[in-house]
Amino acid sequence: EEYMKKLMLGAAVITAAALLAGCAKGNGKSKTASDPSVVGYFTFEEAIEDDEIVDSSSAKKNASLDALDGFKLVDGVSGKALLLDGTQYITLEDHVLAGDGLTMAAWVKVDAWKTWQRIFDIGGGDGTKDIFLAVDGRMAGTFCAYEQTTAVSCNAPLTPIRKWTHLAMTVGNGKLALYVNGALAEEKAMDVSIADLKASASGIFVGRSNWVSDPLLEGAIDEIVVATRAFSADEIAAVYAKNAQGGGSVVDVAAAQPFKVGADSAVLAYYSFDEEKGAVDGSGKGNDAACNATGYTDGKNGRAVVLNGQEQFIDLNQNILSAKGFTFATWVKTEGMADWARIFDMGDAGGNDWWLGKEGGSGKLRLDVNNEKGSVSVTGPVIQDGVWTHIAVTVGDEVASLYVNGQLVMNNGSKAVPSDLLNGFKGAYIGRSNWPDPYINAAFDDVFIAGRAYSEAEVASLYKGITF
Repeated sequence: EEYMKKLMLGAAVITAAALLAGCAKGNGKSKTASDPSVVGYFTFEEAIEDDEIVDSSSAKKNASLDALDGFKLVDGVSGKALLLDGTQYITLEDHVLAGDGLTMAAWVKVDAWKTWQRIFDIGGGDGTKDIFLAVDGRMAGTFCAYEQTTAVSCNAPLTPIRKWTHLAMTVGNGKLALYVNGALAEEKAMDVSIADLKASASGIFVGRSNWVSDPLLEGAIDEIVVATRAFSADEIAAVYAKNAQGGGSVVDVAAAQPFKVGADSAVLAYYSFDEEKGAVDGSGKGNDAACNATGYTDGKNGRAVVLNGQEQFIDLNQNILSAKGFTFATWVKTEGMADWARIFDMGDAGGNDWWLGKEGGSGKLRLDVNNEKGSVSVTGPVIQDGVWTHIAVTVGDEVASLYVNGQLVMNNGSKAVPSDLLNGFKGAYIGRSNWPDPYINAAFDDVFIAGRAYSEAEVASLYKGITF
């Protein structure tokens, strides 16, 4: 049954371009014939024998898998996916360069985005025409579709790890374009033709670079589509849409229900600031916090405490760091938040310290998770002053994640646990840094802390509200 579903899906994907093109011409009729420009469609549903990956397009040109120690299939966005272990890659034949354009697309899921890690690479490497889709080593935190002789680069922010991401690049009509999850990220003029590319191509790879020093892709890949023309934005969106539900990339925040504090024993503290004064823990765990602020204002829900940026802060009970996982969530409304000011900072102002605040220079929201096992940063959007914003952080299951208004915006791999912060512990603060950084000028409401890393659905519930 699953195999038949996959075959039906394959036909839908391959004909998506023709269907859209037909409608665009105004004939209003569905075209049932497969688009002849699609010369590679790899679903990983059929058996991989003699290191050949079956091509389900009309071209029937199988791809070659380089996997000396065997390979593994895992759950994909639809049916099966191929798991590349960082030593394996796929080679395509040069018939994919037979047209006047090129489209390459695939679903990818990794545990870590590594600098210069390739999704696709077509060309001859250094000194030749070469176009690739990779994790950019020049612009940190981004994907790039890049042509190396002209230095034309289209970029987009990296997506969260451990989640399926649809990536595509197109070449043609004098342009290079990068798409992420069905949407055009960037498009630029580029005068390298497919003929130029073919003349220099020594390798057409999925998961491998034409530069030997670059890391191979380590992660799962599914639904690889290759065409000999540049698909339009609508066509890329259609290819993405066929498997978007299987990718599970979006939690429906609007449909989430408010979070019930009493339903989870991992809850460690909840500060509503609706009491007469101070930061009384309403979770029942007795983790009251010391608060030297004297100002209050209308909050997102009831009353909010105001930290005025003049040495006012909340000093949290270190009991909140006793568990193996961590969730922090709050509503915050900033007023002229200074660079490096903190929403929270916990630890020793050194090798064991976690903080969330405003990154100097860029003004972006930034989470740093530092411990003796290593340090990672996760960045988010710029937070608008004067507007209530829900911000949440989870750390656990070897991932540190940052959420804004109920949606996961970015994450990164981290083996840190909250108890690390008790080594040389200096303080756990809201609104104050463990370094000599500015105090925050902001109002806080509904500060919530739990001793495990909440799921995306649970964070969405926190955003929708807290009940008992």
